[in-house]
Amino acid sequence: MEEKLKRIEDLIENKNYEGALELCDEVLAQDSNCAEGYFLRGKINSLLEKYNEAIENYTHAIELNPEHFKAYSNRGLAKKELGDIEGALQDYNKAIELEPNFSFAYNNRAFVKMLLKNYKSTIEDCNKAIELNPDVYQAYYIRAGANVELKDYYGAILDCDKTIELNSECFEAYYIRATAKYYLKDYNSAISDCDKAIELNPECSEAYCCRASSKYYLKDYNSAIEDYNKTLELDPKYEFVHILKAKCYFKLKQYKKFILSIFEK
Repeated sequence: MEEKLKRIEDLIENKNYEGALELCDEVLAQDSNCAEGYFLRGKINSLLEKYNEAIENYTHAIELNPEHFKAYSNRGLAKKELGDIEGALQDYNKAIELEPNFSFAYNNRAFVKMLLKNYKSTIEDCNKAIELNPDVYQAYYIRAGANVELKDYYGAILDCDKTIELNSECFEAYYIRATAKYYLKDYNSAISDCDKAIELNPECSEAYCCRASSKYYLKDYNSAIEDYNKTLELDPKYEFVHILKAKCYFKLKQYKKFILSIFEK
């Protein structure tokens, strides 16, 4: 049984999810009370973005083994993806109660606290995650985001620098650092970081928006409008961007487009 479970983990690592699921079925057919089998099936379904099924798998693992702190933590991740932020928070709390030295649970809880705008508590969880595992790069950029919200822009930049040192492909670190630089009025440097974030993730609407606003203050209004349009294309919920775009048209003395942009939805 242990060899099969290890084989499933190897298949997951190699992204052979179909093979991993087949072996999970074999394990659970052999022992329907194998908590680890359900946990690994949940992990696979999460990776396949089948979050409801993953939650069912993790719940079954917890029923069989109430001390399975990783199942609580992973179920929290799946709940977060489905927008159940409070449910995710409860699962992270339970994971930490069961294993107070599990760095990823602190890191994941920090993320949902960030969504709940509890920035000081976010930083506390990031600090704990980093204390337990100084190489958990996600904790640094989450803390950076909280620092931006608390207007500690230099602290945010330092955390983003550390994130990039640990993982140079982390696009979040570049656009968060760009945001901090924007607030410090270092617009050219902010644009450079946005460029890198977009290179790493062309779907990063936040980077387009930050780059557009930086270009606005550098009086590059036409290019700013292009970036604002891309922001809205990627994420239409950013309705305030219509106002920012209108300001560009006003600066360009294109008053008809200025009026249309204000009322655009």
